[in-house]
Amino acid sequence: IEEMDEGAVTLSEEGLVIYCNQRFAELVNEPIERVIGSYFKHFIVPNDRPKFDKLLTRKALNINNVLTISLVNSLYLKLSFHLLPAYLQGDNCILVATDVTEIKREEKKLRELSLLLEQKLGVIQQLRMQLIEKKIDTDVEIKKLKSSNTKLVHEIAKHKRIAAELKLKLKQK
Repeated sequence: IEEMDEGAVTLSEEGLVIYCNQRFAELVNEPIERVIGSYFKHFIVPNDRPKFDKLLTRKALNINNVLTISLVNSLYLKLSFHLLPAYLQGDNCILVATDVTEIKREEKKLRELSLLLEQKLGVIQQLRMQLIEKKIDTDVEIKKLKSSNTKLVHEIAKHKRIAAELKLKLKQK
């Protein structure tokens, strides 16, 4: 247990630390002598304490659970609770604490990137709609111009005919 990469803690039914290995003391950044005999929830940020308390009270149901919490020193731990068998002080539980801080930081970065991506997609969609509207407006203008051009071509042809007829009449006189 002392050589584990994870923190190991034995908790009383009330959440008092009965035992912890050196790794757990390092995770909470306290001397092992201060950790043993203190209440586990003092290391947890206030917002996560109700989740921890709820899980601690559910341990009486003989359920093994996992919980991710944030410590007051800004680390994140994944706690795995295991009840001790009745013949080994069954009211106590063992928890294994794994440092998942880097995973949580990467999750946060991914959420931020996802939010940024959603914002960029929103901008792209707006630009696309503007382009579609401009294309529609351009198509309408092109149709108007073609119609006007057709009318002008007919008018020019009409005037050329009239001019030709006038020239012909002038030559005949």
